[in-house]
Amino acid sequence: MALYIVKLACERPDDRGRSLSQWDCPELARKLKADGVVQTISPETVGRILRSHKLKPWRHHLWLSAKVPRDDHFAQLVHTLVELYTRPLSEEEMVVCVDEKTNLQPRPRLAATLSARPGQPIRLANEYKRVGALHLFAAFDTRTSQVYARTERRRRQVEFIALLTQLDREIPPLRAYPNNPVRYFSVRQSIVNRFVLRACCSCVPFPYKG
Repeated sequence: MALYIVKLACERPDDRGRSLSQWDCPELARKLKADGVVQTISPETVGRILRSHKLKPWRHHLWLSAKVPRDDHFAQLVHTLVELYTRPLSEEEMVVCVDEKTNLQPRPRLAATLSARPGQPIRLANEYKRVGALHLFAAFDTRTSQVYARTERRRRQVEFIALLTQLDREIPPLRAYPNNPVRYFSVRQSIVNRFVLRACCSCVPFPYKG
């Protein structure tokens, strides 16, 4: 039975007729019973067998986009980026990673949330009001973990420039490296370059399209 569980956990659920993105212990237990392998088995037993074989089929990680060519130029960009994030910096240097999170929906509840009490869970109001959507623009200092952020109603070049202007205002004069290893506006790099020229900074582009 243990070998069957291991084999099943190493296969994709949709290849076994289940419309799931990934296995978990309860789903594996149900599948074992549906296939007639066992009459009864608990998710805890499945979990112990998976742990003994160092399997966690519910975990995943994302691969880099296959559309990006894996050539010498790409390897050099990766090397530059890794060095930028890991090498010791002088007191005059700083690395910030810039990104955005779109369509955040603040939804304040109509009644206050009541904290937990003995025998009672936290109680939340079912009704809330919509107040539109916001876009979060942020820059993360990779050494100190400080975050520079702002929210905007729209997501355009103007708002991105506003974030760069905020960085220019709040960060003391030094040699900074604005970086974004994921996606952004198609003209992102030209905007950053203009900021770099004005702020006397250096910039390391990383044109990976997520």
